[in-house]
Amino acid sequence: MNKLNSTRRDFLKTMGQVSLVMLASGSIVTSTLAQTKDPMIQHEYTGWEDFHREQWSWDKKTRGTHLVNCTGSCPHFVYTKNGVVMREEQSKDMPKLNGVPECNPRGCNKGECATDYIYSSHRIKYPLIRVGERGEGKWRRVSWDEALEYVANGIVDTLKNDASDCISVYTPVPAVSPVSFAAGHRFASFIGGHTHTFFDWYADHPTGQTQTQGFQGDTCETADWYNGRTILMWGANSAQTRIPDAHFLQEAVLNGSKMYVISPDFNSTATKADVFVPIKPGTDAALALGMVNVIVKEKTLRRA
Repeated sequence: MNKLNSTRRDFLKTMGQVSLVMLASGSIVTSTLAQTKDPMIQHEYTGWEDFHREQWSWDKKTRGTHLVNCTGSCPHFVYTKNGVVMREEQSKDMPKLNGVPECNPRGCNKGECATDYIYSSHRIKYPLIRVGERGEGKWRRVSWDEALEYVANGIVDTLKNDASDCISVYTPVPAVSPVSFAAGHRFASFIGGHTHTFFDWYADHPTGQTQTQGFQGDTCETADWYNGRTILMWGANSAQTRIPDAHFLQEAVLNGSKMYVISPDFNSTATKADVFVPIKPGTDAALALGMVNVIVKEKTLRRA
């Protein structure tokens, strides 16, 4: 123990001597501080005012919306400068509907990021063909002629070796590009392929309703969801796929409506439900038939 105390004492004594020498000759820290400016001096940040003003200036203000993978058609103002989109914002001028909550401002965080998609480095601007394994991220740029020939050969091979209904054709949303939509469906009709509705792919609209009744959209204005007294959300997650309209459902629940969510996952919409039914994937049909059987057997379905 005495030896340990002696070692500590010697160490402290040595460090004290070193400190005295540094103070006498000017320490490294003191020398460094002496070379800097007075910390209280007023530094010049020239140009920051103009930078802020330029950030919020524009040459043109136009109307726009976001129709890529969305059917919301939320009205926006688009601000451009030197031909470049600077920012967007909801127009907040949708008409007021009686008896339902306010629609404005209609839009979502995905739409507000649309400007980033336009100039993103990840935006695909030309055809690419995968040269590596799936998911490896290796691609080769090709010409449009090569890409179209590649697709055409695949279609011909499928028609020759398999069957025409093995070809699935998906075209743009009809409201976005009716010419491309009609051309794609006409092509599928010529070769005997089958087509999809955009509901099948986006999964944010009632697919069964479209297939049964033929309506390419909801049969009611989404604001009318607020007037529903019993709301059944089956395999839908409006809080994430119908962001501009989801508030009507949530406000309906706050107004006393009952919402039932049937889904294999406890999603964002299910958190607002009165009853959550966590069914196993693929059992929807069995559950629906069981519900219909009870309704028919007990004659519980009545008009309001």
